[in-house]
Amino acid sequence: MDLKTYISSERGRATQLATALGVSASYFSQMVAGTSPISAERCVDIEVATRGVVTRKDLRPDDWHKIWPELAMPQCRRAADPKPATGRGGRQPPNPHNVLDTIPENAVVSPTPTKKD
Repeated sequence: MDLKTYISSERGRATQLATALGVSASYFSQMVAGTSPISAERCVDIEVATRGVVTRKDLRPDDWHKIWPELAMPQCRRAADPKPATGRGGRQPPNPHNVLDTIPENAVVSPTPTKKD
């Protein structure tokens, strides 16, 4: 999602985001309008502040792959990226016969203690 759409979707979002970034509302408005360029570091801050709704790719569509080559790799998926379709090389649906599929996602799994001789 582009930054302008994100801040337009909820009243007061521009002010909240400017405050979170530690910039004035005026300067933030210039970034949104495109009159002031958004640095690579600020793109990361915006992605974090928006919880991945506005991504670095959205903010720098022409050069993101040069700045963050790890984002171009298919195995690097973030929580904000869409999940792959089941049955097409992505994570398969849970299987009750597979013990790892029966562990809840929020469970803490610790290693099995080893026997000392």
